[in-house]
Amino acid sequence: MIDTPPNLRFASASDWIGAAPALVRCGCVAALCAAALLVCAPARAQSGADAEVGEEAAEPARDTARERELDRKVATIEDLMGIYLAVPERRELLEGVVLKEDRAELWVLRPLVKNIEAARCDAYRWLLLGRLERSKGAPAVFKAFPDLSELTLVFYQVATELDHDGRGGYVQHRSAIRHLEITLSRERAQSLDLKALEKLLKGDRARCIEAGQQSVDHHWTIH
Repeated sequence: MIDTPPNLRFASASDWIGAAPALVRCGCVAALCAAALLVCAPARAQSGADAEVGEEAAEPARDTARERELDRKVATIEDLMGIYLAVPERRELLEGVVLKEDRAELWVLRPLVKNIEAARCDAYRWLLLGRLERSKGAPAVFKAFPDLSELTLVFYQVATELDHDGRGGYVQHRSAIRHLEITLSRERAQSLDLKALEKLLKGDRARCIEAGQQSVDHHWTIH
């Protein structure tokens, strides 16, 4: 099971929105850097006054290069999977890709509904085949990035609570609550017959879920 945000909380809607610029700098992972408790600092451009020759002067350049590489990796994963239909700036704050060493997690805002079976079938299809017709799915991501050994798709919803602020007003708290996750390893992906699997995943819901469960390494739902 993946490391999940321990009900990431913001004291108000403005805090929730205001945190985005700093969080997006973590390789465009759309606030899941915060969920992973990562801290990232923006690269500083060197001026003539503080530029120095040596290792310290080269550090900002290396950080910038690393951030650009993370941005490229995240953008490629998003393109191959086709899961996100909106640009990062228009998504819910936690929605996006987070990179953790040799793993990538794709967090998708999907409110929990009574029919969890529909969400399960979509999750299997989106991870294994990609969401859109042009999408390639997880196998293509593994091919593009040999350093990745595992992909996880997470569906979550946002819960809100109101507390008294002690001054006659209220403070809104927002929490990210996951309700579905599925994980696929590189080894399992390499063993799949994608053409046969596609027919099953795009068939009726019962066959879709059965084929999906048999194709991934791990699956979990809140129910």
